[in-house]
Amino acid sequence: MRQFLLYFLVLCSVSTLLANIGFLTGISQVKFLKEIGFLIACLLAIPGLGRLKFSRFFVGLALVTWAVLSFLWSDSSGLAFVYGLRYEVSFVVLFYASYLISMRKKQTIQVLRRFVNSYFYLTVIAMLIWLFGSEILVHVGYRPDWSTFYIGEATAFCQKIEHLELCRLQGFVSGPNVFALMSLMVLAIARFCRIKDLFRVQSVLIAAIILSFSRSGILAMILYFLLEYFGGVRAIWSFTRHNIVKIGFVFVALCVSLLAFRSGSNLEHLLAWKAGFLSFLESPIWGHGVNFSGPASRFVGEGFIPESWFLQVANNLGLVGVGLFLMFMRELYNKLPKSLAHFVVAMCIPLALLHSLEDAGFAYSFAICMGLTANLDPQEN
Repeated sequence: MRQFLLYFLVLCSVSTLLANIGFLTGISQVKFLKEIGFLIACLLAIPGLGRLKFSRFFVGLALVTWAVLSFLWSDSSGLAFVYGLRYEVSFVVLFYASYLISMRKKQTIQVLRRFVNSYFYLTVIAMLIWLFGSEILVHVGYRPDWSTFYIGEATAFCQKIEHLELCRLQGFVSGPNVFALMSLMVLAIARFCRIKDLFRVQSVLIAAIILSFSRSGILAMILYFLLEYFGGVRAIWSFTRHNIVKIGFVFVALCVSLLAFRSGSNLEHLLAWKAGFLSFLESPIWGHGVNFSGPASRFVGEGFIPESWFLQVANNLGLVGVGLFLMFMRELYNKLPKSLAHFVVAMCIPLALLHSLEDAGFAYSFAICMGLTANLDPQEN
């Protein structure tokens, strides 16, 4: 069980690399290894069903049930709807499955530490490739062009910064923004596990987040370390109330800097958010169904990406769905150790600005790591 979970987490860390190798070799089915791992993890949870307490699972079950019911008012084929469920709520199911997997605290910590070490070395390899030229990725199946996405095809070897011939570090997942968020998650796990050589691991992961040039990832990292330094959301709120002028000045300066940097991308995001909000207003309570916006929408037409996970959920599942999702996030915050709870809060920045959970590699590793740690007994040695 421990070995499977470790291999599954490592698989999630290189999910895009494996998918591209599959495109190169003509074995495109390799991209479904994550889904096979998902099913195995759910099967491993079956023995834990005997200690299931409904109250602990109510929010997740309600969210999944609401997503399934949205088929009644969605306008899509069955296959597109299944894709929608896969992107929208499969990670919720995997979180609870991981929560039910029975392992001792020592075993869980061991799995997480090995995952951190594996991810650290993968990041070092990705950084070396970035330094010597990302074009080398073309030889393992990446598409030989810049900053493009085509459904059902390999990932481009590079996403560049506007007006600069500079690749953004993207690791072996679907893109720089997801890579930055996944690196921050691993950093939080490393701090929770008190891993050896923490300074070295943190330094590399911080550098990776910066080299991804992900604005949402960098903002999330800043918020995460603020939460770690002050000790939580309430402490930051108390500090902010007493230093509102200073905080306001720094916030405005940061916003101006972000707007000035990569202004073209900022405008594209603003237009996407506006479109997402307007479409949400067309069906604010019930939503349009899980396949209406986000990745699943590409299977029923041109696709509608509102560039925000929260807006995606609002469009698909309405205010009811958004409310259940926020309750799920709060449940995570309450169940997790502080270091990981702080990551959950920091993750809300990328979720508000992007659609990070569409990447199954990140979503599944997030669900497993959070599920395993939420189940830990703090009294157990």
